[in-house]
Amino acid sequence: MIQKIKNYGLKKEPIIIGKDYLLGGFTEVPKVELQADGQWLSFLPIAENQSRGSVEPSSCVSMTTNNCVEILLERLYGNDHDFSDRFSAKMSGNTGEGATPQQVAQTLKNKGVVEETEWAFSPDIDTLEKYYADIPPETQNKALSFLENYDFLHEYVPTDPESLKQALKLSPLGIGTPAWYQNEQGLYYRPEGMSDNHFTTLIGFLDKQYWIVFDSYENNIKHLDWNINSSVAKRFHIAKKNDTFLPEKETNWLVDLLKALGYAFIGLIKKIYGKK
Repeated sequence: MIQKIKNYGLKKEPIIIGKDYLLGGFTEVPKVELQADGQWLSFLPIAENQSRGSVEPSSCVSMTTNNCVEILLERLYGNDHDFSDRFSAKMSGNTGEGATPQQVAQTLKNKGVVEETEWAFSPDIDTLEKYYADIPPETQNKALSFLENYDFLHEYVPTDPESLKQALKLSPLGIGTPAWYQNEQGLYYRPEGMSDNHFTTLIGFLDKQYWIVFDSYENNIKHLDWNINSSVAKRFHIAKKNDTFLPEKETNWLVDLLKALGYAFIGLIKKIYGKK
């Protein structure tokens, strides 16, 4: 029997077809294969723990999203970044109870991010109130330079093993997971009946044996049981504004028509079944 489970910051919400992008469906997120083997271990940023002392900000979604972007920028441009997870958590509306992957990714897309040095989780941040203090307007304005320099997009990914393996060729992934239960083989697994309570960075795998994650808690590199069955996964795309590998927006009239018909069909189904 599972006792009351601590949530480390993952909130879940339904994927809205026609609004939220889903890999393999209608999407405007470019599919640029960067790692044919799906392994990202060579591009990791510095390891950071989300809780320090008595302060647990439940910021795993912000940390994972920033980790994925930092890994991509290292892989693409050799740029070493340490983005402020505290900034991303506050700007996404987290108050210490967590956030959804969509919420955090959209905040990054619309409001940008600053480096850790601009809004740090410093030793003097010893309460949750200090962690989630209001961010000065000048710091928020600095975050906009991220948007001036980069195109950033994101989409959900189906969570079956084959889809995750294919998506890992495109980017590291944010995935939901139960935290943390370890078996005799040293793999982290899902106890019966337990739902995901954490979001972490998927960076590789040993096929049919385990998944490799870069986590925001101690022992940052963890191996997850192959059958962990995550409830949610997101992949990310980033490119400099002048990068030529960012494909031009599709203007083929037939593709646009098919998209429009698809969205119209989805709307009709929702109307028939009384869904909002």
